[in-house]
Amino acid sequence: MTKGISRPKADKSEAQKKQMRVAAEQLIKHLGGLTEACKFLNVKYTVLNGWRTRGQIPFYQAERISSIHSLHSAGFTMKFMRPDLEG
Repeated sequence: MTKGISRPKADKSEAQKKQMRVAAEQLIKHLGGLTEACKFLNVKYTVLNGWRTRGQIPFYQAERISSIHSLHSAGFTMKFMRPDLEG
């Protein structure tokens, strides 16, 4: 895990929840839809669809995604995808 980032806070503000939903949707859209995003991220369709349904990318996956240079450069940073993280 990236230095300085810890587990998410239990209570998320409405703004944080909205931001996480937007991030999940934008990531999928940026990668060309669910099928293409699954291929690029090497995750199963049901997993990625779960992120979209829950409106949240798991923090360990957000960390992995933000470490992909092309996605980080496109704005998919930890702060963008998981504003609820402490640290």
